[in-house]
Amino acid sequence: MSLDTSRITPSPPKADLVTQVFSNPYLRSRIFHDIHQKLLAPILRVSKLFLEGGVETLYRNFDYQNYHKLIKRCEDKERLNLYLGSVRTVDLSRLTRTIQIAKWASLLSSFPNASLIKRYNDTLTRHYPSDNANSEPQYTYFYPYAEQLTKTPHDIPENRPGIPKSWKQVKRVSLNAYSKDFEGDEETRAAEWKRVFLARMKELDSPLEGISIDFPVPNRVILEALREVEERGLGTPKMILLKSSDQDLFEMLDLVSPTLTNLNIWINITYDNSGISLQDFLTKIPWNKLRCLSIIKLSVRRFPTAAEGNHESRTEEDPSLSFHPKEFGTPFGTDEIHLFSEFNLQIVYPPYLTEDPFEHQIQLDLAHLPSLAESMVPLLGMFASPSLTIRYGSKEQSDVIKSNMYSRKMNDGLWKEMSVIRKAFWEKKKEMS
Repeated sequence: MSLDTSRITPSPPKADLVTQVFSNPYLRSRIFHDIHQKLLAPILRVSKLFLEGGVETLYRNFDYQNYHKLIKRCEDKERLNLYLGSVRTVDLSRLTRTIQIAKWASLLSSFPNASLIKRYNDTLTRHYPSDNANSEPQYTYFYPYAEQLTKTPHDIPENRPGIPKSWKQVKRVSLNAYSKDFEGDEETRAAEWKRVFLARMKELDSPLEGISIDFPVPNRVILEALREVEERGLGTPKMILLKSSDQDLFEMLDLVSPTLTNLNIWINITYDNSGISLQDFLTKIPWNKLRCLSIIKLSVRRFPTAAEGNHESRTEEDPSLSFHPKEFGTPFGTDEIHLFSEFNLQIVYPPYLTEDPFEHQIQLDLAHLPSLAESMVPLLGMFASPSLTIRYGSKEQSDVIKSNMYSRKMNDGLWKEMSVIRKAFWEKKKEMS
C-alpha cells in the first residue's frame, strides 16, 4: 500500500516555531512572567523578540523615580518608545517629593499604554470610552476612607478637595467597629453590628476595602453582611480583622477569596473565641482560591473541635493526625508559587489540660514537628517561613511554657524541619538538571 505524501504537511523548522511562539503577545508574556527579573537583562540581548518580551515584563510596573534617568540614558528613540510603551502601571511611592494628585494625569501622558498611576494607597486610573486612543481619556481617582462604626448617624463625607472636577472620585471604604460602641450580649451586639454596617455601606455606596471588629461576632453574621454588600455591587474586602472564628469562616473565605489579601484573627484570641482547629486550618481553608492572600495571622485550637467534649482523652498520642492529615491534599498547583509576606500561626491549647498532660502533649508535638513541616512547606513554598507560637489558657500552662521556652522550641523546630524538606527538594532538583 503506497503512502500519499501529498497530504503530509512538512513540519516547520524549529526556528520558525520559536518565532511563532514569541510573536504571540499572550504566550510571550506568560513565558517571561515566570523568569526572575535579575535574569531578564541578559535575555534581552538574545533577539528582538526576546527584547520585546523581556521589556514588557521589566517595565510593566514602572518606578517613576527612574524616569529621568531612563530619558537621559536611552538615546535610541525607537527603544525608548518600546520601554515607555511597555509600562502599564506608574508607581510614585518611592519619590522623595510629593507630586500633586491633580498633576498625575500629565505624568501619564508619557506612557501611552499605562492605565494606572499610584502613590501608596491612592490610585488614578485612565481609560478611553472607545477603542480610539485619540479620544478624550476619562479618569477615576480611588482613595482610602476609614470610618468608625457607631449607632449615631454620620453625614456623608465630601469628596477630597483639589481634585479636578472632571475626574470621578471613589472611596475605598474600611469600617471599624469597637466594643464600646456595641454593648450587650454577643447575639445583640452581632445583630446591631450587622444592621449598622449594612446601613452605612448603603449610605456610602462605595467599594468595601476592609472590616475590623474588636469583639466576637459569629462568622455567619459577618458572612451574611458581606454577601449582601457583594450583591449590591460594592465588592468584597481586601482586609478582615476579627476577634473570633468558627466553622462559618471557611464559607466566608470562599466568598472573599478573589480580593482578600490580609486575614487577621490572631490578636488576644481566647480559647473560647477560637472555633477552628489546626486540622481545620489545614484541610478546610480554600487555599487554592485565595490567590491574593499575602498576610495571614490566625489562632487555632490544638485539637479538633469534635473531640473537645471528651476530656478523658486529654492528649493526642499521634499528633501527625492533626499536623499532616490525610485530607490535606495539595493546597496549590505544583507549578504555582504562593508568597506570603507574613504567616503567623498561633496554636491555642485547651485550658482543661493540667500541668502534666499539657507538658506531655507539648513533648509529643515537638517530636512530631516533621509532620507539621510536611504541611507547611506546600503552603509557604521554598522560601518563606512561618511564625509559630503557643497560646496558653491557665497559669499552670503559662509556667510550663515559660520555664521550658516551649514556644521558641516549637517555632525553631518547625523552621529546622522545613529546612530539611527544602534542602532535599533542591538537591533532588539539582540531580535531575
